[in-house]
Amino acid sequence: MPLLELKNGNKTGVTLVKKVILYPGDERSVELTNKVGGTQEESGELNIWKSTLSSSMMEMLGMTADIIKFQCQKMMNDKELLDKLRAEQFDLGIAEPLGICQFVLFDELQIPATIAAESTAPMPMISRIIGEPQLVSNVPAIFAEFGDKMTLAQRAINLAVSLFGFYFANFIFTKELDSIENVVGKKEYAELISRASYVFVNSHPYLDFPFPALPKTVLIGGITVSPKSKNSELSEKWQEILSRRSKNVLISFGSNVRSMDMPEEYRQSFFQMFESMPDTTFIWKFEKKNATIADAYDNVVLTKWMPQTELLGN
Repeated sequence: MPLLELKNGNKTGVTLVKKVILYPGDERSVELTNKVGGTQEESGELNIWKSTLSSSMMEMLGMTADIIKFQCQKMMNDKELLDKLRAEQFDLGIAEPLGICQFVLFDELQIPATIAAESTAPMPMISRIIGEPQLVSNVPAIFAEFGDKMTLAQRAINLAVSLFGFYFANFIFTKELDSIENVVGKKEYAELISRASYVFVNSHPYLDFPFPALPKTVLIGGITVSPKSKNSELSEKWQEILSRRSKNVLISFGSNVRSMDMPEEYRQSFFQMFESMPDTTFIWKFEKKNATIADAYDNVVLTKWMPQTELLGN
């Protein structure tokens, strides 16, 4: 596990895995990661709340590619690490295809079976590589702002967004492979991805728009919410918070979209909602330490971390 985002510390998010290799991030990658995503207390140059395909996201494309490339170079040139991993004789390799280096690693370690696990909706490039049809006229792209019933103009926009997805993936994959060609030789990213036994997609048939998929594509949306969480014991602190009112709402936008970076006009909308619902307790994941933005509302609890699965299962 590479350590790139220092704001997240050494958290792995896993509880059952006994052996975890924490691999130091390449200095150049760490520097760029902090520049783009920010540190624990400061915002970075990339603000997802304000991003569009034509503004900051496009500007950050080169930086993102360099972050992945530099880390790939360090890993594939680390003979000690490769020998250590090779000695494990893994039967299965699972990685997210946001970059191609991990699949190069699986190939070098001669791991017999691999799985491409997407934390997003289906990625256009991955779907295309494994042979799934791309129905841009009916299936909204990841960043689309409309549904599956599109006007002619929206279909054109959807096509453009999908083509950008292809360009983005090709740009990053090619840059990675070129940077390590002198170490591993010539490799084709389509060949590496197509070998995956399965493609896991963070999608749920009851919540997402229908899309054509092969049997090797497995929808795993909601896999992190275990039925056992309903019976999990919450600490006295969280039990007390939940008992304050009959209704509770959890607000979290994940680790990449941080509430502390939210524009003021968005925050004001939340404040208006808090004020209009005094009979509801709002538990808001807010990353800034000792934040005071919600002190005026006694029905709001700000927290940098929460037992999200247990709260949702309560």
